[in-house]
Amino acid sequence: MDKKFFIAITSHKGSKFRESQREHLLKSNSGEFIIYYFIGDPSMEEEYRIDEENNVVYLRVPDNYESLPLKTYGAVKFALENYSDEIHGLLKTDDDIELNLEKIRQYLLIHKDIPYCGITTKITDPNNLSYWHMGK
Repeated sequence: MDKKFFIAITSHKGSKFRESQREHLLKSNSGEFIIYYFIGDPSMEEEYRIDEENNVVYLRVPDNYESLPLKTYGAVKFALENYSDEIHGLLKTDDDIELNLEKIRQYLLIHKDIPYCGITTKITDPNNLSYWHMGK
């Protein structure tokens, strides 16, 4: 059995992008990807709850921008706990990004042996950061 790539899409309850994007992704997925959206719900007792019909995993974390690292950690943990034997790698993105699964597939096949693909940033002037999230 060929292994698949896991696509973790961080989202939130009020996302205007999720519904149409989800429908498009499910139609265009030829079975090469395992795709889930990750949404925070701090009121849950369990660590996560899966809505298989809508490909959504609710995580016991706040559903806000400041908790994005917690959602990302929860998505990676979920993928490893539930799909580690079935996946070759994990791609994390946000729900406001338009995904072309065919282009992603081609890129990942070419770079499948590279342990990390992505962009790193270096903050040279922390005073230029948005003050919106300071102190949160």
